[in-house]
Amino acid sequence: MRAGTRSTCSRDHAKSSTPRDPRSSPQRRSTDSQRPKETRRKEGERSRRSSLLEHSLELERVVCWGAMFAHLFLWPLLLVQDCVGASEWWSLGMGPLQQPEVYVLGAKPLCHEVAGLSAGQRKLCHLYKDHVVHIGGGARLAIQECQRQFARRRWNCSTVDGKAVFGKLTLTGSRETAFVYAISAAGVVHAVSRACREGELTTCGCSRAARPRDLLRDWLWGGCGDNIEYGYRFAREFVDAREREKSHRRRSPQHARKLMNLHNNEAGRRAVYGLANVTCKCHGVSGSCSLKTCWLQLADFRSVGTQLKERYDLAKVVRVTRKSRLEPRNRKLGTPTPTDLVHLESSPDYCARNGSSGSLGTIGRECDKRSAGMDGCQLMCCGRGYDHFKVTVTQRCNCCTLVFFMLALAENCDGCPPACSCSSDTAMVDCSNQGLSQIPQNLPLNARLLSLRNNSITSLPDWAFVNLISLEELDLSDNGIKFFPATAVRGLSRLLRIYIANNSINKVAADSFTDTPSLVHFDLSNNRLSSLPVELFLGLWNLSRLSVSGNRLPSLERDLLEPLVHLKHLKLAGNPWECDCYLANLRYWLEWYSYRGGEMDEVCCFLPKNLKDRRLITIPKEIFSLCPTLPGKGKLGSRSGADIVGRNAAESDDDLEGEEQRDGCALPNRYQPVNVRRAVGTLAVAGVVCGIISLMMVVAATYGCLYAVMMSRMHREMKARQAAPPETPDETTDAKEPLNPAIP
Repeated sequence: MRAGTRSTCSRDHAKSSTPRDPRSSPQRRSTDSQRPKETRRKEGERSRRSSLLEHSLELERVVCWGAMFAHLFLWPLLLVQDCVGASEWWSLGMGPLQQPEVYVLGAKPLCHEVAGLSAGQRKLCHLYKDHVVHIGGGARLAIQECQRQFARRRWNCSTVDGKAVFGKLTLTGSRETAFVYAISAAGVVHAVSRACREGELTTCGCSRAARPRDLLRDWLWGGCGDNIEYGYRFAREFVDAREREKSHRRRSPQHARKLMNLHNNEAGRRAVYGLANVTCKCHGVSGSCSLKTCWLQLADFRSVGTQLKERYDLAKVVRVTRKSRLEPRNRKLGTPTPTDLVHLESSPDYCARNGSSGSLGTIGRECDKRSAGMDGCQLMCCGRGYDHFKVTVTQRCNCCTLVFFMLALAENCDGCPPACSCSSDTAMVDCSNQGLSQIPQNLPLNARLLSLRNNSITSLPDWAFVNLISLEELDLSDNGIKFFPATAVRGLSRLLRIYIANNSINKVAADSFTDTPSLVHFDLSNNRLSSLPVELFLGLWNLSRLSVSGNRLPSLERDLLEPLVHLKHLKLAGNPWECDCYLANLRYWLEWYSYRGGEMDEVCCFLPKNLKDRRLITIPKEIFSLCPTLPGKGKLGSRSGADIVGRNAAESDDDLEGEEQRDGCALPNRYQPVNVRRAVGTLAVAGVVCGIISLMMVVAATYGCLYAVMMSRMHREMKARQAAPPETPDETTDAKEPLNPAIP
């Protein structure tokens, strides 16, 4: 039983006297006759002038009748337009978008059925269907943060049902509307950026931000950071699409509101971008910080809301200039920066309920009578007073509910097998170290922990533990189990931990653990597994610890580990890993897993020889980037089923019955990463050859220039000789000698 006191604002308004107009009082009328005659004459002239002006404007009034009739006929359309304008994309955050595949795989009309989207936003919905769920998540995140920031204010960011999330509040250009637009744009940036990092969007991935200049040289820059650049660009295209589609006359109220919304949207996006910080993680043996890896990470959205709340308190009242820019009405405040919030109108009165302004009032709101701030009863209730009452809540504490499951005979419910030891309530059954060759019969139905460790069990029957529906932990370690059937643990929906280590298992059925969605710890180490089905871990969303160390796994599919979204501890050591192109995708996933904060042991290469005993995660990415597309494979870094079966048949000691053999079939050509030394040598030779060719080109260009200079000089001399005057003949000579001496 709990008792508490509460205070809520009452409905009784405090009596207030409204001042009257002094011009309408009897005293004023009595003094009209006492005014001077000159004053009364001037007032008469003014009245005559006003009547003349009214007659001159009669023609203009007639012209205005057309506009009045147009408004009379078109007011329903204008009303519909106002109602549609009140519908925004924020409605995506109100409905539970729990089925993202509806938008990803849906048909074209789905985006048209989403309420609140403009024409441009619907086009983006068609192009980026997988983004719609995260846009709704960003809107929901923004609404929750808005309500948290204003929980102690008169306006508490209340939402209403329907398409108009905030009602008619956003129809006015108040500072509350400015905050709503800013926090909504920030929510979309935050949600889309985080979705890119988590790999939930097809058009983006991890962040590619440049390395900060102030980062130490010894620290590595990389990892899988939040893709804030993509989130910023997409949020700008989507959120601003509605405003950019509008076309209004310059300096009109609609145009001013458009500029206000665009400015506040940008302020919200910049708040997320500016609060992003660099996060680093230490790497080293035994927890030493010998190496640091850093990446860009989003700040907590609560800090974004806090910063925007501070900008809300300092919001500036602006107006539109002739150049379609926003300037403060009070020029002493300075021009608003892109991170400031701006508004055009003052906030409405939130004390009383007003349907035209969208105010819901403060009647019935809880307040703190001891506080002198905005959450105090004096300010919250607007002077109307408050009701103080005591609330007593009665609830049941330390109650237990007993549920009986009658799945077998009554005599087997509480019995304990002879070779096992059980607890007093038969919840813990220990059958370890008993030399058992099969599963004991008549196990207690309410058993929660069953240990069959260190026995001689070589096979598991189908539906072996189907009656133990309360089982939470199963230990089958240190036995001789060779095959794990698909129906061995069927029906164990409450199973949390399973241990199958130190056995001889060489094959596991793909659907063995489809009925164990609550599994959190899975130990499959020290067996003879040379491959794992890709569908083995599907549905194990809660798995946090996985161990497949000490097996014969040459490679591992990345798709096998992708469903394990809550994985925190991974053990892969003790396997003959072949660090070739088939292992490229696993190397990328392990790097992403490490940067996400997961813990794992060292994964060392066994082949090829030049990479033996080298950690897989330390191999440069550039080596794997040179891997070609493998013929006959679905994608890079994955082995086909035929390849794995052939390798298993060649390496396995115990062949399974009915397994197809590939004797005499040659394995397909396997591509290995490029040797670093050979790559460096090839690069050096190519550089020398390019240098020689460049030198020859320089020599040829120099020779050409010299030849051109010599030829130009020769041409100038020839032109000079042709332009010179002919020589005068000698006066002593009487006649010229003939050219041909034979001619007289």
